[in-house]
Amino acid sequence: MKIVQYFVIGLIVICFTGCSGEGGNDPLLQPFGDVSDVPIAWGVDAKTTSNRALVTNENINTAGNTFSVFGSYDIVSNFTNPYKVFDNRKVYHNGTDWTYQPMETWVEGTYYRFRGFYPYTDNTNASAYWVRNDFQENADSCYLYLSVDDPAKQVDLMASDVVRRGLINYKEETTLERVVLPFKHLLTNVHLKLKKHPNDALNTIEIQSVRLKGMHTRALFAAAAEVDNGKWTYATINEEGFNQSYSNANPLILQTNETHVIWGEEGLLLIPQEVTNDVKLEIAMRVTKEMDDGTVVTSMESNSISLPTTQKWSASTKMTYVATVGSDNSITFAPPIVQPWVEEYIGGGVIIQ
Repeated sequence: MKIVQYFVIGLIVICFTGCSGEGGNDPLLQPFGDVSDVPIAWGVDAKTTSNRALVTNENINTAGNTFSVFGSYDIVSNFTNPYKVFDNRKVYHNGTDWTYQPMETWVEGTYYRFRGFYPYTDNTNASAYWVRNDFQENADSCYLYLSVDDPAKQVDLMASDVVRRGLINYKEETTLERVVLPFKHLLTNVHLKLKKHPNDALNTIEIQSVRLKGMHTRALFAAAAEVDNGKWTYATINEEGFNQSYSNANPLILQTNETHVIWGEEGLLLIPQEVTNDVKLEIAMRVTKEMDDGTVVTSMESNSISLPTTQKWSASTKMTYVATVGSDNSITFAPPIVQPWVEEYIGGGVIIQ
């Protein structure tokens, strides 16, 4: 995996599910019945082999994977006075199952609600994103602040819908089942490809640098109980964007077939947004032409073009842009290829959509 340019991913998550301290026994809600020794258990489908790997249901239950859980309970279903149980609790895969410490048990006669985030962060500066918790009463919303600066630290960021469980009853085993969190991808996977114009079969086009710029890379995400109802509020656009340069020792010489650029086949993980004329592809190149009289002419060229604006960047979507580059310094885009980024639920854990 080749790092093109350094940048920082920051994320502030504000999830509202309670207002008291985490862990311990609520003096107003002591466990009773037969559930006080029944642990709250999780199943998860979440894994990355590197920071940027995309999460699927086929690459999940592996030792070392983690996610965050937030959760609270109350004696009433509208959570007027919730007691916080999970506050950014780390859930990890031990090679056999998903677990966490210390274990929490169900409380009889209460209602629960949970939300998960992938991947887990411990709030250190080395993390891929950051979490701040500000719990309030009777709210299912969460706020995420995301700043995308470094492709090497980009992650397949996911959040789950709020999952409710209740009324907890030791006589109803379904109320004590493993909690399934429906994780959903929050970002857009953007791919860029270049190819040489067919008329330039005898000419050489050597790419010096490629830059994608003019998109929003900082935004606040506000989600209600269902992640799909979330809204992004954007900061100013990023005029620098993402750049990939090529050395003389390792040049990118275009062919008539397509070549990935800017983070290669993995693409970029970017904030969903409308694609405006501000979102541009800039290319600097060295062009070598054989003239009709047999002489060879080399020139340095550069050009920029706006990405097609016909399709917005949506969450859980893969966008592929193919640009054709000509020796006459022309750049043309084909219509973008839009593919759903949805994984079929296999079972036994968290749903990824």
